[in-house]
This record gives sequence, structure tokens and C-alpha cells, in this order.
Amino acid sequence: MLKAAYTNKEMMAQMAEKEARKYDHMAREAEVARAMEVERRKAEEAEKQRDMEKLLKNAIYQQQLEKQLEVGHFPNGSSNLIYSSWSGIVLIYFNCSS
Repeated sequence: MLKAAYTNKEMMAQMAEKEARKYDHMAREAEVARAMEVERRKAEEAEKQRDMEKLLKNAIYQQQLEKQLEVGHFPNGSSNLIYSSWSGIVLIYFNCSS
């Protein structure tokens, strides 16, 4: 009878230990999932920032080009062109008659 009680007590301890290991494993998995989500959000935010910087750079470049075209000069001093813009499409005509 004593041996059966000892065996039963040992079996209960093993089951409790198994449950504790299971919960520890679940907690580690949850922590890894949280860390991965934080990294995913950081990467997503960095990508958005790069996209915004690219859009800003392109907008500034477009403004510079439009300013050059309005004046009719390129950095090399050429001034024989006519600039027209219609529905966001830039048309450039070179005046070959001069």
C-alpha cells in the first residue's frame, strides 16, 4: 500500500512537471511571436518611410524639372524649347526653327 501511494505521488509529480513544461513552452512561443510582430511592424514602418522619402524626392525632382521647363533653360544653357502641360502629362517641343 505504501509503495502504491509513493508511485501515485511520483506519477502526480511527473504530470505536474509535464504541465509546467507545457506552459513554459507556450509562454516562450508567445514571446517569440510578440517579438516577431514587433520586428514586422518596424520593417513595415521603415518601408513606409522609404516610400515617403522616395515620393518626396521625386516630387522635388519634378518641381525642379518643371521650373527649368517654365524658364525654357536647361543647365547647359539651351533655351530653344516650348513647354506644355496637359492633365499631368508634360510635353516638350524643341523649337528647331531658331
